[in-house]
Amino acid sequence: MSEPNQSGNPFGTNAPAAPPAESFNPYAAPTSNVDIPAATDNHNLIENGRAVGSGRATAWLGKGWELFKAAPGMWIGMLIVYFLVTIVAAIIPLVNMIASIGYPIFVAGFLIGCRALDQGDSLDMSHLFAGFQTNFGSLVLLCLLYLVCIIVLVIPLIVVGVVMGGMAIFTESKALGIGTFLTIFALGFVLFVPIMMAMLFAPALVALNNVQPLDAMKQSFYASLKNFGPMTLYGIIVIVLMVLASIPLMLGWLVLGPVLIGSAYGLYKDVFLGDET
Repeated sequence: MSEPNQSGNPFGTNAPAAPPAESFNPYAAPTSNVDIPAATDNHNLIENGRAVGSGRATAWLGKGWELFKAAPGMWIGMLIVYFLVTIVAAIIPLVNMIASIGYPIFVAGFLIGCRALDQGDSLDMSHLFAGFQTNFGSLVLLCLLYLVCIIVLVIPLIVVGVVMGGMAIFTESKALGIGTFLTIFALGFVLFVPIMMAMLFAPALVALNNVQPLDAMKQSFYASLKNFGPMTLYGIIVIVLMVLASIPLMLGWLVLGPVLIGSAYGLYKDVFLGDET
């Protein structure tokens, strides 16, 4: 019997070698290399949000405090830079108008920073401007929709103010003048609350879940309507905290500001992702 050759063929050098394991088979079924796309952030999104209990109001603030404790120095630094940016923008003509409706872009950046911390990553100053890099076009459209809502809000107030104010001046009635002010205030409140409900979750839905702006506003409105009770309680607690934070020369806002941002992220996760952490 021939000795095995160096190639490992036990039948000798003249015997045919065994075919390689991965040789081409012309009769095999065709295959294709298809990459499975990564799951998007929408895979567990609850459409229009879910209703939660009133007790969750304190849990949202607890989530905000947890995120603040994870990077207090960076949070305070980001908040100071944001205030400086808004102050500079406020004194520049035209820019101040854009800045007044562009808050969803900065909110989106803060929320992206919250998500980074929540996922165990670090928070840095670039998160403040992350909204200019993530879904920027959709966030701009969201700002424009917000502007349209404000215009729709302002027009009825102007009409009522002009008509009733003119009547008050013409009749010299102080009672009518006071009534004009109260009517405008009440009408503004009735019209402004739905706008805020539509904008509450919209920046998060656009920036974190790639939801289209108009759809994000609709879902935000319905989610706010479902949770009107717990969000009212949350709002009352926040008002109390705002008063307390304003007492020591407004310095309390350096802590309360980031905590409120983090609580907004916790509120979004609870209502739209079903995450109660």
